[in-house]
Amino acid sequence: MSDNAVGPEDVVGSGARGTPGPGTVAATRQRQLVGGVLAVAYVLTILVANYAITHWGRAPAFPGGPYTLPVWPGIDAPSGVYAAGLAFTFRDLTQEWLGRRL
Repeated sequence: MSDNAVGPEDVVGSGARGTPGPGTVAATRQRQLVGGVLAVAYVLTILVANYAITHWGRAPAFPGGPYTLPVWPGIDAPSGVYAAGLAFTFRDLTQEWLGRRL
């Protein structure tokens, strides 16, 4: 992370003035809560991407094909790519908050 970025270790206080430090039970619970919300968001965006590719956008060009949305003039992409991009972000944030072992 860059020097200006705020990560999970910066959310709770340093222990000064009665705020919970990074190793306290409150900090662990906060990390688990935020990580859990991000994990749910990750799973939901995967479901939305799967739904979008079969229901949203321009009709498929061939039977069984994906619905498409324009991404640039003259260029279409499967409609699920927008949600898939968001899913990658939620995946990375989930791993940042909960660790890579899920």
